[in-house]
Amino acid sequence: APLFGALLNYRHNTLAALPGVVGDDVLDGMEWLGAQERTNYPVTLSVEDWEEALGLTAQVSGPVSAERVCGYMQHALEHLAELL
Repeated sequence: APLFGALLNYRHNTLAALPGVVGDDVLDGMEWLGAQERTNYPVTLSVEDWEEALGLTAQVSGPVSAERVCGYMQHALEHLAELL
């Protein structure tokens, strides 16, 4: 059995970190083709902090409804707030 069945990740991002948004000449001669994240956790939920806005990225290994993912997130955040 795995030690952990889910991962909650908070990521502080900046717009300058996005390819094509700011500083295109930093990688002169290179072209951004894209990226894709992978995880071994059955459920991974990342909170994206873009300074002016928040976003959520969910990765699941099987068919899980959006309502269920939101329920997991609400449960985890409620308990995290209680512990803090």
